[in-house]
Amino acid sequence: MKAVMVKHTNEGKVFWFEAPEALCERIEPGIQVVCDTVKGRQYGFAVSAPMELEDVKGAAAMCGAKFPLRKILAAARPISMDNIKIPDYMKNSPPGDKKIAKRLLEFYHAGQFRTFVSVRPDGTLLDGYSAYLVAKRMELDRIYAVFVKDLIGGEGND
Repeated sequence: MKAVMVKHTNEGKVFWFEAPEALCERIEPGIQVVCDTVKGRQYGFAVSAPMELEDVKGAAAMCGAKFPLRKILAAARPISMDNIKIPDYMKNSPPGDKKIAKRLLEFYHAGQFRTFVSVRPDGTLLDGYSAYLVAKRMELDRIYAVFVKDLIGGEGND
């Protein structure tokens, strides 16, 4: 079994989650993941690559991990900007300049967006419109997003 350290906020503590084999090849530090937590599904960022649980069990326990570990349900993967569809309600309510500036700074400092981008199986954007708009302005070819169809255990709450 593989385990991954995850942070749900930039300043928050790290949590340990089981990484299903089907997701291990996509999980690397900095990748967005969706986790099954006590509070329900929550987004986070992988802090580590998947590691053998036996190799890190002591460190995980010192961080307060409870066994068996809860699971990572999905990991972000790239999607072509051309394949993303924007729903009318998003087009009709664009984010303000401050939010766009925040996304630009995120990308400038981290090389990625720290906001979560999610899409439906047909490419319709569910969350992350400001990141999408900044990526478009920067003429990026692709953006990392969580596809709701990839969620282990179902499509989730649309």
